[in-house]
Amino acid sequence: MTVKIHGKEYKTVAERVNEIHEREQDKPLSIETELVSWVDGIVVFKATVTTSQGTFTGHAYESESSSQINKTSALENCETSAIGRCLASAGLGGTQFASANEVKNAIHQQSETKTMTEKVKFEKRLTDAEALFMKDGRHVEFCAYLEKTYGTNNIDQLAKERHKGADAIIEALTVLYKGEKK
Repeated sequence: MTVKIHGKEYKTVAERVNEIHEREQDKPLSIETELVSWVDGIVVFKATVTTSQGTFTGHAYESESSSQINKTSALENCETSAIGRCLASAGLGGTQFASANEVKNAIHQQSETKTMTEKVKFEKRLTDAEALFMKDGRHVEFCAYLEKTYGTNNIDQLAKERHKGADAIIEALTVLYKGEKK
């Protein structure tokens, strides 16, 4: 029940829990979790597994704002990740220490960060273009063009909705600026 991500095999936390129960079937076993903190949307958990081979710990950190799922389930995701990490310490990590759940979450967060960076860069480029038009007394022309072509002249909205087409929009504004400048 491993999950392949970027060519590497990762075990789910559920698989690791099943394996520890099988491995320790007739031996004392406990898995304990502790909410370390939950402040300002940041959740930190500690998990401890005690097996016949010793006691192992794992910690996890989740932000409520890091993903759509964490908006409602950061506590559960954090606890699951902490359990997965302590089970990996106990020798149930497969070929990778991180669980499939953790890797998928990290990839999602990286993707969201990249999207936000693209949006911020585009917003800066739009603001710079707007300043150039304003300097030449052509702000109305700038706003009219954006409204007519893209349905809005709100820079934040335009950056949010169309950051993937940023180069084409900036190029069109450059042509407009250079073509009509007196």
